[in-house]
Amino acid sequence: MPNVAALGDGAVREGGIPELLSVYGGVASGRVVVLGAPGAGKSDAALLTVLRALDHRDTLREGTRRAQCPVPVLLSIVGWDGRGLDDWLAARLADDYRVGRKQAEELIEGGWISLFLDSFDEMAGDLRHAALREIDRAAYRVVIFSRPDEFEAAVADGHLLGAVALELSPVPTADAVAFLRTMPGLAPWQRLITHLENEPDSTLSQTLSTPLILTLLRDAFPPRRITDLDDMLAGRFVSRHEVEEYLLGRLVKIRYRPESSASRPAYEPRKAERWLGYVASRMNKQETYDHGRPASGRTYSLNWRRLHYWASPWPRIAVTALTGALLGASGCVLAYGPGRHIAWDDFRGTEFGAVYGSIVGISFGAGAGALAELRDPVPRWRKRLHVQDAPHRRRFHPATGILVAIAVTVMAIPDITNPVSWTVAIAAGLLTGALAGFAATRIPAAPGWTGWSRWRGLHSWPVLAPAGLAGTCVALSFWQDNGTPDRALPVGIVSMLTVGIVGVVVVAARPASLADPVTDPYTSWRQDRNFALVTGTIFGFCISLALGVNQVIGATSEGAAADGPDWGTFPFIVIGFGLPFAYAGGLAISDHWRTSLLFLQLRLRGDFPLLGMRFLKDAYDHRIFRAEGASYQFRHALLQDKLARDQEHAPPL
Repeated sequence: MPNVAALGDGAVREGGIPELLSVYGGVASGRVVVLGAPGAGKSDAALLTVLRALDHRDTLREGTRRAQCPVPVLLSIVGWDGRGLDDWLAARLADDYRVGRKQAEELIEGGWISLFLDSFDEMAGDLRHAALREIDRAAYRVVIFSRPDEFEAAVADGHLLGAVALELSPVPTADAVAFLRTMPGLAPWQRLITHLENEPDSTLSQTLSTPLILTLLRDAFPPRRITDLDDMLAGRFVSRHEVEEYLLGRLVKIRYRPESSASRPAYEPRKAERWLGYVASRMNKQETYDHGRPASGRTYSLNWRRLHYWASPWPRIAVTALTGALLGASGCVLAYGPGRHIAWDDFRGTEFGAVYGSIVGISFGAGAGALAELRDPVPRWRKRLHVQDAPHRRRFHPATGILVAIAVTVMAIPDITNPVSWTVAIAAGLLTGALAGFAATRIPAAPGWTGWSRWRGLHSWPVLAPAGLAGTCVALSFWQDNGTPDRALPVGIVSMLTVGIVGVVVVAARPASLADPVTDPYTSWRQDRNFALVTGTIFGFCISLALGVNQVIGATSEGAAADGPDWGTFPFIVIGFGLPFAYAGGLAISDHWRTSLLFLQLRLRGDFPLLGMRFLKDAYDHRIFRAEGASYQFRHALLQDKLARDQEHAPPL
């Protein structure tokens, strides 16, 4: 790497993060392995080295030399399913950083990034061998962080030739004392420092030799509870395990204890510990569903999108269906009452709308709920359709195609009792939807657009072509049915404007926040909610707009049959049909709704709070969890195991 000396034999025997950076940037093979015992600070060393590498890259002002210095990317390899490393890395970059799949592949192929792989030891044994084979073939720098035993077993077949292996050393007593001297100058801390200096061979002193234990010690004894430190000093620990168990158990209790008798914690300590224990026990023995395939074992990552496997899906589908029935009945009461919409012949009115809306709503709700339950974050069908040599650029956008096809089909039906009208309308919908789906892939991604260029895109052919084709097809459909242009021309014009509005919304109104990189699980949770709300609203009200236009022009309006278009019914049609369609459209793509219903199930069983994501974020703020992309992890596997064991022996609340 630029401005980093080539690494010779014996060049670095010991050091800190600066020396680790020199190994990373100077080794010719581009392969570095960092080994460490549990709690030795592997994840922190990875993060600090990445930050130092980014600082080094920022110092390179020249364009050519800066381009030769790759951008370090820190990822946990847990969840890798054995496919090609480049393919997995491109998917992670696209999902975690929203750079686009094509751009991610170009970054990898061009050597613009280097990979820091954490949690190598947490993979299944057979996958470790496969991962090393993939790393051997990688054309970019790779740094692996692992426990020694697991790595030695995996590398025994002769992988990573030319790699440099480093091991994280225990924290020397002098450094531990220097760290403790940064604590508030209270007497208990001074007595602990004296103990370390005078009895360096004691069990307690030997245990305080890893970053994990030292930071646990700091967090377990805040200033308001510092007197408890004397109790620990008075304790007679016979093993390192006892010290670890004491500190891990105290951490959770102290974090949720009120700061004073007058203050009230957000969560009762006993319940918070019980809820965390439930999460830990599920993570330790739950089935994992990577890429749709169930597999037994434990997991260290808490992906909120996959929590729905913790309870039966049938109650969630039932609640979704009942909610759909309620919205469908309310919407159809508006559409068939004040909106004077006619379904078939004399089927109309408020009573018919309530019954019809309930039936349709419960059907749509059950279908959307079942679709949400069957949809995995990485569904099996998408994995099966993946072709290694497929073109980089997507050639069809199915969501846009389906939305426009439905809207045009609804607008193009002049007579719902005539099979010929249905045939012509469906053909018009399919043709227009195909063009719209193709055109949508020609619209640049929203994050790269400025405000002005986004508006300039509204008159481009991806917006105008589907709108023009929709107006032409709908006009021809009504002309075929009526035989005169009197109704066909205005219906075609209005249909053109309707599909044009869809294009305007898709191109110009995409919220920029939805394209932001995911920085933590709670942000991912909110982004999913916002995306579902926006997408569902676009879908629902575009469909209802098409129905409203169809009615006002006279296709199914009793008012139009008498005196011409009746625009007074238009708002009732749009709102009445828009609400249930928006509900079904948003629900079908939302993981937020599915997980919220899971929290309701767990709350009724007494296993978890109703506002589950808020509790998880609070645990993250209390440093019980750490964030790894869009997933939470317990601060350390030792804490996860401790909470899981306590959960097994805990009495019922």
